[in-house]
Amino acid sequence: MGNKIYIVTGEASGDSRGAELMRALREKMPGVEFLGAGGRGMHALAGDAIFDWADEAVVGLWDVLKKIRLLPPPACADAR
Repeated sequence: MGNKIYIVTGEASGDSRGAELMRALREKMPGVEFLGAGGRGMHALAGDAIFDWADEAVVGLWDVLKKIRLLPPPACADAR
């Protein structure tokens, strides 16, 4: 069974850094699987395993907590 890494970003710069991290990890761990939520950059690398919530970008903990319900249940369940 391969490694699974769950990543969540809340705005455009986080998506850029998340995509960079995903690329770097793939070089070191070719079989790694990514799950979570981010923007278009992360979604482009992992497909539907990354929920694209670019239109729901947030900054700050309170904004994240208000929008966490937007994560689809399967993505939340995989994090357990």
